[in-house]
Amino acid sequence: MINDFKRTLSEEAIIGNIFKPKVILVDELDRCRLDFAITVLETIKHMFDINNIIFIF
Repeated sequence: MINDFKRTLSEEAIIGNIFKPKVILVDELDRCRLDFAITVLETIKHMFDINNIIFIF
């Protein structure tokens, strides 16, 4: 599932305008258990390092 999402994001980044990156907002992490929030942040950092895709927490 994560690999499918990453592939879709990569395709969108290539198709889109290189001067207009895609922005993904991740909200409500402060409501999660600390260990879960850290896992989410680490996963996004390591799995979704894609050009033209920006994650905002």
